[in-house]
Amino acid sequence: MKLLDALLTIAVVFSSLFTLSPAHAQEQAAAPVFQEGDTWQFKVMDKDFARSLGPSSVSTRTHEVVYTNGDFQAYVFGEKRKQPVESDARKNLLFSLVGKAEGEALKSYLQFPLFVGKECRVEYTYGQRHRLMLGRVGVTKMEDISTQAGNFRTFKIERQDNGSVAKNSVALRKWFFTSTYYYSPETRSIVRLHWELSGDANPEVRDIELIEFSRNSGRQP
Repeated sequence: MKLLDALLTIAVVFSSLFTLSPAHAQEQAAAPVFQEGDTWQFKVMDKDFARSLGPSSVSTRTHEVVYTNGDFQAYVFGEKRKQPVESDARKNLLFSLVGKAEGEALKSYLQFPLFVGKECRVEYTYGQRHRLMLGRVGVTKMEDISTQAGNFRTFKIERQDNGSVAKNSVALRKWFFTSTYYYSPETRSIVRLHWELSGDANPEVRDIELIEFSRNSGRQP
């Protein structure tokens, strides 16, 4: 009888493990697959990026990213119509929101698969002086996020990049990039991002939010 009870206990444990495994699998996000016509609209607010506009300047623009003919296109909305984004840096920023940026600095924002507890280290050069930047990226938890585009279950990701350059023979000039952002498997994009530049450099802030999302009507959910 004791042997039978022990076997039943083991069977219950294994049954519980197999029952739980699908739930854990849902907490991972694989690299997204895109289809023709997928479209994202983002509101991008930059603060203190253009100091010629004043001591504290804010620029807010609406951008659109479209997947078409196997590639991504980026647009900016003007007063009357939308136009293609001309700046390569701005296009790369927008493409990073769907995990398709070039260059280690932005490409490393989304490193699939995503799961809570995943950590990565990043090393790249930045700016015309090729300053060395060292970064650490971590998926910290799952969180429900509300944006103008809707409510989404997301992976919260936190990132800290540190850099320094010699200011003179005895001092170093240091600066830090701090990012907090949220990736939604439903939209296959970042739905909210907050970025700050701090340290010895002039502070800058960037906030990005998904305001509209549409996908190919023929796609299976």
